[in-house]
Amino acid sequence: MYDEVYRLHLDVFRQLNDIFIFTQQAMPLLEVGRSFNSGSKFKGMDKRYFVPGKSNTKFARRTDKELQGIFASFLDRELYASLLATMVSTTESFLFEVLEHVLRLYPRKLTVTPQGNQVGRDIPIALLFESPDLPALVRSVIQSRLHSLAYASPRQYLAYFKEVTGVNTEEQAFSAFIEIKATRDLIIHNRGVINDVYLGKAGDCPRGRDGDRIAIDKAYFKHAVAQMKRVAGIVKRDMENNFGPARS
Repeated sequence: MYDEVYRLHLDVFRQLNDIFIFTQQAMPLLEVGRSFNSGSKFKGMDKRYFVPGKSNTKFARRTDKELQGIFASFLDRELYASLLATMVSTTESFLFEVLEHVLRLYPRKLTVTPQGNQVGRDIPIALLFESPDLPALVRSVIQSRLHSLAYASPRQYLAYFKEVTGVNTEEQAFSAFIEIKATRDLIIHNRGVINDVYLGKAGDCPRGRDGDRIAIDKAYFKHAVAQMKRVAGIVKRDMENNFGPARS
């Protein structure tokens, strides 16, 4: 049990660290680009830049001043915002892979809900007919459960995660992760402008008021990386306590 969780933990740590290292290496290069274009003598002249299109001859026109604005935008916010979404997906994938691993080894845990009630006794008839044997049926039920959880809120799937794995998802790092996920959703669905949906998702950790543009800068990005690594570390720690250490 724990061997696989430890491997997944190492993988997510490496991915999150790689993303952070990339930003630290990329930012100086973007700064050079911004500085170079800020000193251009041709700010008012359009230049052609190749962009994808139906043919291989598509071009977009930008002045040097506009190009400087592109560099500035990604330096100040957009690169952090884009990579934040990647990191959230990476962390969620880690959590779901751990959950799947536990359910495969302990399929009776499929009957557990966050409230501790017994559910899951009814199996869709289609799965019964499509599964050649019991192990295949169990795998199908697990996939169905994980698919449903993917559409649940972080609070809901973390509550389920806690019941199945015994990991303490009430630690502060998980609250921070819930806010980070809410920020990611706000970027995608409302261009980063705080609304009631974000405030409801963020719970006790909102980072602004309704109508504010949420901050996504170097300090927040560093915070997000640290908190998601902490989430993975808590999972590793509690899984070792609950299921035993890795084999030597």
